[in-house]
Amino acid sequence: MSQIAMSHPKLPYIIIDDSVCSIQILPTILDLLTETESLSLSEARAAHDMVRNYESQSLLRPLQKFSKITGQGGWQFTAMNPGGLTIAVRDARQPNWRLIVPVFSNYEWRFTDLGADPNEQAPLLSYGYKANLRSVEAKFGSDAAMGVEEAAAVTRGWTDENYKR
Repeated sequence: MSQIAMSHPKLPYIIIDDSVCSIQILPTILDLLTETESLSLSEARAAHDMVRNYESQSLLRPLQKFSKITGQGGWQFTAMNPGGLTIAVRDARQPNWRLIVPVFSNYEWRFTDLGADPNEQAPLLSYGYKANLRSVEAKFGSDAAMGVEEAAAVTRGWTDENYKR
């Protein structure tokens, strides 16, 4: 288990005991800076805009595991590299499952159960969706395979929408 400590004169003592990932650090820092009024007005506006555009969630906010309206999972997406060649996706209902989806077909699909492999030393890797799906089902069961299917579909919709931007 990894830990991170943040210190700020206006920051109250809090412990977050939840499954988190590194992509939540920047939104958390921006959230802390705006909530503690540590920035000028123009800086606070810029930080607020960045938080809304960043594809993850601040650790200061309760993790929204699903939509109260639709019941759909609280999906989190992150472009893994500057070229946007892979997208990391996880569902807040199953925060230990992490899927890396290639945007182009010549990159690997990657599935990790962070509960069993927190440092992602032994992910399931495959150059095809169906092969990855089969290996996830064989190792982690049908619930994990259904999670991969939903994650792949939601990620395709997310990438299509972002491509239009």
